[in-house]
Amino acid sequence: MSQKPLRFRVPNIKFRVLVVGRANAGKTSILQRVCETTESPKIYRINHMGRHEEMVRFTPTTERGDHDIEDELVFTNHDGYVFHDSCGFESGNEAELQIVQNFVREKAAAPRLKDRLHAVWYCIPMENDRPILDMKFFGVICPDKNGVYCV
Repeated sequence: MSQKPLRFRVPNIKFRVLVVGRANAGKTSILQRVCETTESPKIYRINHMGRHEEMVRFTPTTERGDHDIEDELVFTNHDGYVFHDSCGFESGNEAELQIVQNFVREKAAAPRLKDRLHAVWYCIPMENDRPILDMKFFGVICPDKNGVYCV
């Protein structure tokens, strides 16, 4: 019997992350630090024909942004991640919460590893007097124990 080492082929996938948090929680800053850049990400929108780049300008703001959770945010200098940004929950809108819950369920159960959601980064501003209450809200975002965790 041969003692040759086994060679495993590592799949070429990107780590897919949903970034959730209130406006001015530092979401963009965290993404830039992780990807070691000060540049804004490119935004890709999926259509019925595949992936194409949108001419959407990404502008970090202290106000609620207008985001499509399905859009893919990619930093050109770091291709190991695909980020998705939620609208936020400042308004307490049930429809927005439902969009996030559906996205998490759909992506967590995707049959192809490259399409799955691998993590949810829930950004909580620490100047908030009640960060523990924000942490409890994570259970509402990811109600189905589906292997996606808050970082």
